[in-house]
Amino acid sequence: MRSSLARLRLSGGLQLPQPATWAIRRFFDANRRLSARIESRLPHARDDLYAISETTVAEYMNGRPRQLVVDGGDGRSCPFAKYRDPRPGTRIMAIDVSEDEIRHNRQPGGVFIHLSPSRFAPFAVINRALPHWLSRRLLDFLQPQVVGICGFPASYDRCYFTALAGLLTAHEFQIEQHRLRYYRSRYFNFFVPAYLASIAYEVCARATQRRDLAACVLVVARKR
Repeated sequence: MRSSLARLRLSGGLQLPQPATWAIRRFFDANRRLSARIESRLPHARDDLYAISETTVAEYMNGRPRQLVVDGGDGRSCPFAKYRDPRPGTRIMAIDVSEDEIRHNRQPGGVFIHLSPSRFAPFAVINRALPHWLSRRLLDFLQPQVVGICGFPASYDRCYFTALAGLLTAHEFQIEQHRLRYYRSRYFNFFVPAYLASIAYEVCARATQRRDLAACVLVVARKR
């Protein structure tokens, strides 16, 4: 087992002995199993916004011939490339930061499809409140299955529905559709009381239709 997973290293060199780490991991695993049983009964946990975003991109990508699709912040792979129909001649350009390439989507008729975590979701608030070194090490210890995937520095600048809507309107985009997902309590599934508290927050936010408190937001907008 990698040392980053076996021990929780804190400032000053504090670390847990391996037997204690194993006991804690068994405790966390038991909590995750119970949390998974609870999750299966949650209505607001059923929609997979990531899968919906991929099929939404596929719908627009294959809807017209000879399109250029810019996959911004593509990371290691393009999740919707598998949906590309080669017959219309659509090209996919994977980038991280390039204003010139992004400008293609700023032409009239260009479509902007954006899936983002929301700034005011509990996990995002905690991530911003803690120093990055601490939040990263806590995440690696509490959720080892996401090591190397999650835990990057994030400011979530204007990453909530009303801010995104205002930004798009200011740049002459018309929102065609949006989807919200309130469920993101899986970050807390290592400890059932924390998991239930997070669920209570999500249920209240969803029941009161507080869009800015959603965990994730998917927006589809077209340049006017």
